[in-house]
This record gives sequence, structure tokens and C-alpha cells, in this order.
Amino acid sequence: MNKTQGIIGFSNKNIRLLWLSLALLTKDYEPNNTNEYYLELSEYTSPIYPTEVRQGAFQFLEQLIGLSDNNLLDLVNASMHHSWQFRKYARSLLDQLLEKKEYRVRIDRLSVKFNEEELRYISNKLISE
Repeated sequence: MNKTQGIIGFSNKNIRLLWLSLALLTKDYEPNNTNEYYLELSEYTSPIYPTEVRQGAFQFLEQLIGLSDNNLLDLVNASMHHSWQFRKYARSLLDQLLEKKEYRVRIDRLSVKFNEEELRYISNKLISE
């Protein structure tokens, strides 16, 4: 872990995202930095990052750690993205999450923070399922 700590990887930050995930999941690896590593990984779902970085961060968080409320807000935002490939990915992940009661409740609770387009989309999803 120490030898690869500063490696970013390609433009999609593939190595950094993997490293952060492993750092979080490795028992007793720099426990004082766990929160910092989680915040960095979680930040990569933000719209300020390229879609490739965001998608990688969503994948690692969803599969290994879980999505925070901010990540869910970023995911709903991604479901409106102009890139159809990224939008399709985000909507597919959102559909998977909405099948789980815990995430349905959380997304519904967060709906007060959605813009009009996001709210319309999520409302239709919540009603139809």
C-alpha cells in the first residue's frame, strides 16, 4: 500500500480509486487517515470531475462501502447528464438502488434538494415502482 500511495493511474484515476478503496477496507491500515480517504473517494462522485472518474467512484462506493447522501445527490445529478453513456450508467445504478428499501427511503428524503428536472425523474421512479 505504501509503495503505491501516490500513484493516480490514467485520467480516470483508476489506480487512485482502487488504492483509496483498499486503504479503507484494509484492517488497521492507517486508521487515523480513514476519514480522509473516505472523503476523497466520496468527493470523486461530484460533478466537478470527469464522467470516467465519477463512474469509477460510484462503482467502488456502491460495491464496497456504500453511498453517502452526497453521493446519492451526485448520482441523481448524473442521471440527468448530457453524456448518454454516463446518464445510462447512473440511471441503471439508481434503478438498482431503488429496489432496496433503505435507499428508496433515503432518496425520497433527499428529494427536497433536487432541482425540478431531477425531482420529476425521481418522482416518476418512486411512483412507478
